[in-house]
Amino acid sequence: MAANSPDSAASGPGGGTTSPEEQVFMFAKRGLVDDVEGIVAATGVDAVAATDALGNTCLHYAAQGGHTATVEWLLAAGADPNAPNVSGDSPLHKAAWGGHAAAAAVLLAAGADRYLANADGESPVKLAAGKPSADVLEEQLVVEDGDDDDDEAYSDSD
Repeated sequence: MAANSPDSAASGPGGGTTSPEEQVFMFAKRGLVDDVEGIVAATGVDAVAATDALGNTCLHYAAQGGHTATVEWLLAAGADPNAPNVSGDSPLHKAAWGGHAAAAAVLLAAGADRYLANADGESPVKLAAGKPSADVLEEQLVVEDGDDDDDEAYSDSD
């Protein structure tokens, strides 16, 4: 039996076993999409709705680690790409902060809000500045808006 299989008992702090919910978070953090899927099937743990003490979902952790396949699986299972944690961070905030362009692109394609402000007033676009995901976020803005000019906003026809 594989060490990360849902049927194996994972050791927690103090030598105890971890719950299926703790395991699904661990698998999402590590990008072990097959193990996420396996523990969901074996135990019925809800990898989409489960939150930790900070309000993070499995999608937050997968995005934070840049684990694109896990992000895709969680989104297909119904995870909310705009779910805020207690700090107001969405999974896109986590991907942008980590500079994970591919995960950011997947979240944006699933409807993540690039302008959603967290408790510090920061959007994913702001957090991505200077990181690899900044280009993906800007590219998504241009594609979504149709062009990168805002002629009406800068009109001098007064």
